[in-house]
Amino acid sequence: MSAYTSKLSRVRATSATGSFPSKVPTATQPSGAGVVGDPVVQGAPQWIQVIPFGDGADDSTFDLRVIGWKVSDLGLWVPTILAQAACTLSTAVGVDTYEVTSSQRFADTISLTQVRADVDSKLSSPTGNLVGSFQVETRGSAFIEVTFNLGTATGANALISWV
Repeated sequence: MSAYTSKLSRVRATSATGSFPSKVPTATQPSGAGVVGDPVVQGAPQWIQVIPFGDGADDSTFDLRVIGWKVSDLGLWVPTILAQAACTLSTAVGVDTYEVTSSQRFADTISLTQVRADVDSKLSSPTGNLVGSFQVETRGSAFIEVTFNLGTATGANALISWV
């Protein structure tokens, strides 16, 4: 693990309400909702921690993807899926005026449904209405993007931290 650890922050200012967007190589540097840049620039952190939360009733579901963006020598930005997770919301809620409010629920059941073969991961899926999380290697990605696909949840988001 890297010596650098960042504070938790929301991936998106407002929860996602759609399905997975298409991600293709581009000449444009990734930006916008769900995109988080490497906070160190040199000596990039090797892992990112993801704590999923969302809107909806207890046991509502959504999927999320962690996408790593790397740039080529000529400036082509290439996305790769580092991990995909299925998340089930719990009765554990946040606190008003903080990143996760009292109307938003943390996921307590998380299943990593896809992890790139050369990417290590660590999963905490405690169930029982306790906050779940997972960590994945960033494999030198300059940017991480987290995207969402709603199941029965009405909104999806996550807290992230470089670790």
